[in-house]
Amino acid sequence: MNTSQVGSDYAQPLKNQHLNHVASAPVGAEEAGVHVTVAIPDHIAAGVPFLLTYRLESLDHGEPLTDIAISHEMYLHLVVVRSDLSTFAHLHPAAGEPGEFSVEMSFPLAGTYHAFTEFEREGGQKVLLEHEFSVEGRAVEIQRLEPSNGSRTACGYVVSLETSIPPQVGRPVSLVMDVRKESTGDAASDLKPYLGAAAHLIIVRYGSLHFSHSHGEPQRSTEGRTGLLGPRIGFEHVFQLPGTYRLWAQFNGGDGVTRTVSWTLRVDEATAREALPDPHVHHQHALT
Repeated sequence: MNTSQVGSDYAQPLKNQHLNHVASAPVGAEEAGVHVTVAIPDHIAAGVPFLLTYRLESLDHGEPLTDIAISHEMYLHLVVVRSDLSTFAHLHPAAGEPGEFSVEMSFPLAGTYHAFTEFEREGGQKVLLEHEFSVEGRAVEIQRLEPSNGSRTACGYVVSLETSIPPQVGRPVSLVMDVRKESTGDAASDLKPYLGAAAHLIIVRYGSLHFSHSHGEPQRSTEGRTGLLGPRIGFEHVFQLPGTYRLWAQFNGGDGVTRTVSWTLRVDEATAREALPDPHVHHQHALT
């Protein structure tokens, strides 16, 4: 069994964003006063389940951390991606002994995997942990991401993504997910909340693995007596660096089953001469 400690080098507010705004960015373990031990097997084989366990303690007195609040229906949100962003998982370690959370997982491909774990303490402080591990097996070529922004089909739904402006560094952009019924093309207005939000959006930059996790808001909704959502769900985001980003959107269909769709975006440097968009003028760019 391999155990490792997670410190402040893994999560910094300027590197990672949470809930759309830099002001809401989580802090690393040390800044939060948390000592973290990650326990995983010494050897992890592709396709073989293994157990990952977090042990969270107070840096001040070494006692188990017991002030973790439920956030979006879970104590911990764990996102794992392969280094080439070809593999994605969103998991929720379960509570065991005080300060201890575990989850079983497996991955089909060998390679280096990066884990981002978010939790919120009572009082509202958000914490983000990052660590990596290797999965052994037959060597698999690292895939290079290419922009791919067309519509996605997911278990009875067709999902497209639109942006308010072409994505550029430092410029707020609205990302709007439009969901249609695959069988008819009609707007989907039967969506159900997923983990306490209309949808979740995970954004990771290729190469440096900058990470962000946002929660969507309904743009047009039947929410009310029925509690249903759709067809348009919006996210606000500011990209901090140029480069290629992978976006994973997760939402629940009318049957309560979670769908995951993904796109790859290219983010460019903002041109100094280009004025920021007039906030009173609506711009919409469909990604095709």
